[in-house]
Order: sequence, then C-alpha cells, then structure tokens
Amino acid sequence: MMFTTQLWLATLLFTAALALPPNLKSRKLSFGQDLQASLSLDPSLVQIGYFSDGLSPSSSDGKVASDTSFNNFINHCATRPGVSLTNGEQVLAGSCSSTPMGFLAPKNRMPHAKFVFPFNTAVIPPNTTFTIRLAVRNLVTGHFANPDTNFHAAPQETDPDTGEVIGHSHMALQTIKSLESTEPIDPQVFVLFKGLNEKADDKGELSVVVPDGLPDEGFYRLASINSATNHQPALVAVAQRGPLDDMIYFEVRKGAKMPQSP
Repeated sequence: MMFTTQLWLATLLFTAALALPPNLKSRKLSFGQDLQASLSLDPSLVQIGYFSDGLSPSSSDGKVASDTSFNNFINHCATRPGVSLTNGEQVLAGSCSSTPMGFLAPKNRMPHAKFVFPFNTAVIPPNTTFTIRLAVRNLVTGHFANPDTNFHAAPQETDPDTGEVIGHSHMALQTIKSLESTEPIDPQVFVLFKGLNEKADDKGELSVVVPDGLPDEGFYRLASINSATNHQPALVAVAQRGPLDDMIYFEVRKGAKMPQSP
C-alpha cells in the first residue's frame, strides 16, 4: 500500500512537472522563487528512472538492486544520522555529501590524458631536476576550487558549448617494489602529489618541476587524476569506456642519463 501511494505521488509530481512552462522549468518555481535558492525539489527535475531498482524477474547476470528514490535522493545523508556531512571539508573519517553529480561530459568529449615525460619504462638518474609533463584533452583546465573549504561542494560543470568537463588535473607519484610487483599500493602513501591548477599550455600540456629530482633509486608509479573544479573525479555519460587518466611506471637508477623529453 505504501509503495502504491509513493508511486502515485511520484507520478503526480512528474505529470505536474511536464505541464510547467519552459521558463519555469529552467529558472523558477511556480510561485516565483529562484530555484537555486529554494529548499524544495522542483517537480520538473524528478528523475523517474530512480524509481526502479533495475532488476526484473529474469535478471540473472550478477546485477544487484539499486537504491531507489522518489525525490532524487535529496535527503540521502539522513539515512545514516551518525555520519558527518562533508560540508566542503576533507573529513578523514569519511562523510556524506549531498551535492548532485551535475553535468556529465558527452561520450565524444570525455577527458583523457597521457604522460609525455617521464614516459613509460623510462630510466632516469637520481638527484636530477626534471619536469613531469601531462598532455590532456577534452578538459577545460585552470579551474581549481579551495580544497579546504569547497571540497566536493558543488556539482560538476561542463562547457555549455563543447560539453567538456570544467576542472583541473593532478599527478600522484608512488614507489613500488618492482615493475613486476602485483601488490596493491596504499593510496595513503605517496612520494609526491601535486594539483595542476594552471591552464594547459599551447600544446595542451600541464607540467610540474621536480627540483633536484628523486633521491632514492628504485621503481615508481606515476598517475594522473582528472577532476572537476571541486575535486571530484570527472564524470562522463557512459560506463563502457577507456580510462580517463594515465598511469606509467619508471625507474630511478644511479648512473643513468636523463632521457630526452619528446
């Protein structure tokens, strides 16, 4: 009975949303309040796909039931009252963010990246300054919100004309035991982390100088992290795709000569 009532109310909301004039759907509620200042969900934004858990009687391919919602999960954080709200902060013990995902990049505008230097399996000398270079595509770089006060605090935005994610990238460097190592690497442990908050250069590259290089010989893993303005991982329109980031492996070895940068 409860499910039937909820479904009826959700259908009513959706029907009412369809009847709203276009200018009210995009700007204001029917009583004139600015949508971006309202504490209520605009009926035209109810996503009826969220009503279903995605399963059917014939489902047998390992799928699990999705959580469902009749109000776009606007009060989802209330399901676990003991968990802190993110509130723009990096809460180390974990938190709940009520920020919508925002605009998703279209399939033909998904961000992607490739390290230009060091290149994969490069061998470089220790204690020698070098520049990490990352080529990026389909990312409107140079947009970096304050990570201390606005972490995951706003939805992802895309360029209205191109659909490209508006944001920035990062690079993270970690040590590994060997190039053949199969041991997962703890993300809490890293040698170097850098937010690449500047705009890409004329070649479409982001870069960071490593002064005096790396002192320790050994093997390293270098990864990019393409992000939206508020540091959430970039979100795109399709699940079946290649990675949005790059990862390479290289060695620091005494006596090696610095390879030529492409």
